[in-house]
Amino acid sequence: MPTTTSAIAKSQPAAPATEAERFQTGRVLTISAGHAVHDTYTAFLPSLLPVFIANLSLSMTEAGLLTVFMQGPSLLQPFIGHLADRVSLRTFVILAPAVTAAMMSLLGVAPDYAVLASSW
Repeated sequence: MPTTTSAIAKSQPAAPATEAERFQTGRVLTISAGHAVHDTYTAFLPSLLPVFIANLSLSMTEAGLLTVFMQGPSLLQPFIGHLADRVSLRTFVILAPAVTAAMMSLLGVAPDYAVLASSW
């Protein structure tokens, strides 16, 4: 009975995976945690809007524009993706959640609307 190549391949033990081929659980969890922190901090805005409106005497238009300013950078996603295909954005991936956390933590001390709006 002739043996086929697939039958031989099935009977041979698989070669051990190299470091590059193994799933990198630690790295995936680190990036996932950073993304979760980023999303959590940006979700603070709706609950903080009444405080900002009272403390800075904002109009409803100004308060609503804060949400627009927060979502504005998402328009850059196609360009960031294009750039990520060409160069390593490792530093960007690490620093983006940290910058978001720092800026969102400082919103409570913003002295006026211009500072508040530019922090996004």
